[in-house]
Amino acid sequence: MNKNTTETTEAQEPEASIYDAQTQRNLAEAQERYEAEQENLGKINYKGHLGAQSKTQAATTLAPIPMRQRLQFKGESQAPAPELIFPAAYKRTTTTPEPQPNLSVSISAPEAPSIADQIKQAAEQVRQQADPANATKAAELEALTTSYEELRRRIIDPEQHKQAPTPALEMNGKTCFIPGELFCISGQAKSRKSFLLAIFAAALAQQGGLGLFGGVLTGKLPANKRKILIIDTEQAAYHTAKALKRARSLCNEADAQNIEYIHLNGVSPTELLKMVEAAAQLHPDLGGLIIDNGGDLLERGENDEQEAAAVANKLNHLAQQYGLVVGVVVHNARTTGSGDAAGHLGTRLARKAALHIVVSKAPGTADKTTSTTEIKRCRWPDPDPISFEILPDELGTPAWVPYIKPKTQRTQDLEKQYKETADARAAAGRGRPRLPDPDELGPELHDEAWAKVWTHKQAQEGNGLTKAQLLPILTNAWRKVKGCEFGEKKGREYLAYGIDQGYAEQRGNRYHQPETEQE
Repeated sequence: MNKNTTETTEAQEPEASIYDAQTQRNLAEAQERYEAEQENLGKINYKGHLGAQSKTQAATTLAPIPMRQRLQFKGESQAPAPELIFPAAYKRTTTTPEPQPNLSVSISAPEAPSIADQIKQAAEQVRQQADPANATKAAELEALTTSYEELRRRIIDPEQHKQAPTPALEMNGKTCFIPGELFCISGQAKSRKSFLLAIFAAALAQQGGLGLFGGVLTGKLPANKRKILIIDTEQAAYHTAKALKRARSLCNEADAQNIEYIHLNGVSPTELLKMVEAAAQLHPDLGGLIIDNGGDLLERGENDEQEAAAVANKLNHLAQQYGLVVGVVVHNARTTGSGDAAGHLGTRLARKAALHIVVSKAPGTADKTTSTTEIKRCRWPDPDPISFEILPDELGTPAWVPYIKPKTQRTQDLEKQYKETADARAAAGRGRPRLPDPDELGPELHDEAWAKVWTHKQAQEGNGLTKAQLLPILTNAWRKVKGCEFGEKKGREYLAYGIDQGYAEQRGNRYHQPETEQE
């Protein structure tokens, strides 16, 4: 190092020594203030896009500050000090940030047009495109305009539909269907679908509870809409007339004439559908229209999906257009075993119907004169189903009985399989002959068996027989008549059948020979 350099360094050393101790102390204090500032900066809660801008602005507006401007020494003049530069984010500048919009104030947007207004605008646009010179195009545009107007008319106003409409029919106090809805009755052949149809028709034709059904069924159609029309497409004219008398016999005398039957057996499906529509149009007091059988409305059969959909939609349209209750009777599907209505028509009707009710012969009734129902589907809360028996009068009048739960399809299939297997084994000599059900045997065999019962010495005492006494006598009589053995369960079935058919009469806990037989 040369002499000049050494002299310069020695000359600067006294000035540097003045700052050494004080500078270190102030640097430490400045560093603490800087760290505290950084900590406070990190605690600021920035939210949203505006917050992000403020955070960025806060970071970029922190300018480097020369240390000599930060250090103030008591009694010192503005002597030059070392230029110590801190990081940029040390101190906020005094510049005022630009004002930001108040995001808490909602910005009002123009109200969107309603669906009705949009449809109206679309219809006006279609009308403006009409060209009188092009008749085809004009007709298409006119049809489109009509569709727009119909769509606009059908927009639902919740203020107009606050309360449920008055039901057309109630079952056990619950709504079955209302005017403007479909209902569907299905069942296997001979399950008494037409009888259930007559019961519903009689209930709809009058106000209040149905007599022979103890108020279980209650019609609630208004007085000017109680005309019920049944279109019969299956039976001969004699059976249709008998069905009309049966239905009217269930009604109050004053309301019986509200039920009418039309015999349309043999009419082509095309003409039949036209007549159904004409009937809906020509009767201003018509409240219900029931078709037995719906399958006769189809030209190509119930399994043609396109035609079935068209017919189902047509019936639903008639119900809504004229405010009618439209009922359709169809058969059950034989293959599914689930109680579903047969074919595409049955499927379509069951989906559109407010009520789909299935009728079948009740299990456990030896004479098979009792039928029971099952609610397959209901748009309203499911009503309790009903059972009914056929009275032994001239008309075969149906009457209410306590409800009997129908057999499941699986039980029916298993019973059928058992009978077929047992008969096949007996025919092959590999098992005893199966004792048939009571209704499978002719009346002459029952007459012979019960004659043996009442000639037994215990029966001749005149005090009647208890069940414990009667069952062994009855089984022994059938053993002699039919040559079959059966247990107590089968004996009870034969006893129940004998009571239903009048071969025995129960008085208290004893069984007696009917008086007609004694004479």
